[in-house]
Amino acid sequence: MHFAEVEELGEGDIREFTVSLNDDDSWGGREPVIPEYMVSNTLHHPSAVSGSTTNELSFALKRTKRSTLPPLINAMEVYRIKDFSQSSTDQDDVMPVTDHTTHVHTPPQVGA
Repeated sequence: MHFAEVEELGEGDIREFTVSLNDDDSWGGREPVIPEYMVSNTLHHPSAVSGSTTNELSFALKRTKRSTLPPLINAMEVYRIKDFSQSSTDQDDVMPVTDHTTHVHTPPQVGA
C-alpha cells in the first residue's frame, strides 16, 4: 500500500490511521500511518498473506482517535501466486531448445 498526503493540511488538521488485515490490527505495524505531504510511504508485509477459510482478504483503514481527517490510500499492489504444477509447455517445443548445440570458432593466435 502506498500513502502520500496530497493536500497541505490546515492548522490543527491531522490525518492518522491504522491498517488491518482480516481484523488483525497488528498487520499494519504497531504505529499508525501518518502520510507526509507529497512524500510516498509504502506499507508492506515481509511475508506472504493468504485469505481466510473464505479465501478473501479484507483490509481496513481506521482513523485514530486524534485524527481530524479520514484515511487515504494512493495505491495498492496485489500479487497472486499461480500454481504451475501442470506445465503448459508442449514437450515437442522443448526438444529443439535442448538439442541445440553451440559451436564457437576461435581463430589461431598469430605468432603462436
